[in-house]
Amino acid sequence: MDEDLIQRLVPTRAKGRPSATDRKGEEAWAEASDWRNNQQHLNLILRSVIARLDSTYRREYGVRLDQISESAELIMSALQSADWYKHADARYRDVGIYSHVYSGLDSLLGKRARRRVHQRGTRAGA
Repeated sequence: MDEDLIQRLVPTRAKGRPSATDRKGEEAWAEASDWRNNQQHLNLILRSVIARLDSTYRREYGVRLDQISESAELIMSALQSADWYKHADARYRDVGIYSHVYSGLDSLLGKRARRRVHQRGTRAGA
């Protein structure tokens, strides 16, 4: 999507919002946790991923995740990604749980967010 269009259409309050912490730190924390055996650790990782995606989508597209997806759908998709990663062959587990879940949710939601921005553009141009 054209960067100028995004900057024009994204609400001012969402521009330049700083991230909670750096992503590398969150990835290292997730890998160090016992998420395979502890559901609470897995839930913390999933909440962290969803919060980071929400922050990113607010900054880049001016939309909240709850505007493009139901909470239950986010949790279910994240749990499915985590379950696949947990049972995957070792050769597929080189990116880390945090990055794997983040990429899965980003793939699911990215097109919806771009569609929402495009709809704003066509309304603004009308």
